[in-house]
Amino acid sequence: MEFLEKNGKLIIGAFGLLIVVGLITVFASTNSKKNEEKTQEKLAVIELDYTKYKEEVAKSMAPASPIKDDKKSLEDKKNKVKTMADAGLNSVQLRGKLMISLTQFIADNKKSVATEMAALYLSEVLIDQNKNTEALEVLKKTESSSNDLTSVLVQKKIGSLLADNNQCEEALKVWDKLLKSSSAKFAHSEVKIMQSLCYQKMNDLKKAEEILVSVKNDKTEGSADYAQHAERILRLIQFKKASGT
Repeated sequence: MEFLEKNGKLIIGAFGLLIVVGLITVFASTNSKKNEEKTQEKLAVIELDYTKYKEEVAKSMAPASPIKDDKKSLEDKKNKVKTMADAGLNSVQLRGKLMISLTQFIADNKKSVATEMAALYLSEVLIDQNKNTEALEVLKKTESSSNDLTSVLVQKKIGSLLADNNQCEEALKVWDKLLKSSSAKFAHSEVKIMQSLCYQKMNDLKKAEEILVSVKNDKTEGSADYAQHAERILRLIQFKKASGT
């Protein structure tokens, strides 16, 4: 009782402070959520253009089907070539507008889930133009230390671009962080396969094989496709070793 009597005001004051801090935290969290929702609404408009752009790109790169040597088939081929050409022109026009919109969106908005998504979209548009270095810069500017799904996708993409740029040591560091993250568990098998490809580039076939064997033996749900892919790569490595290539 003596402690309570002597420190009653202090305890009440501290309790009051905790309530205030709690209210501020709730307000900040609510406010942050509202801001994120508004930002995502803005991005949704740009996403429509991105979807149209990717559709046109896909049309312009449609694989050629076997053509018979008859009048109808030749006409079909002519129409298909025109469709692909038109889609190519449309994708170029959409790309210019899209790059401006995404770049401006990223500049105008603070780091958030929506901003990371915009960076992923912009990086894809840049990659379509073989501008991998610029794509990497965009992603690095918007990456965050959070463990949400979008951040994981950004990190995975950064690692992939580093590897494509022959910066495997840096890529492996990025992927190691993802493998330590429980939030990135859904991507672990894919990341391990990318790691194995980097170790192959670095001529460390033993390490590559170790990783691929672990993926091959993974029996967790959703890992079957990656296990088969790992097995194919393993066979290729073993063939190269046997043939001395």
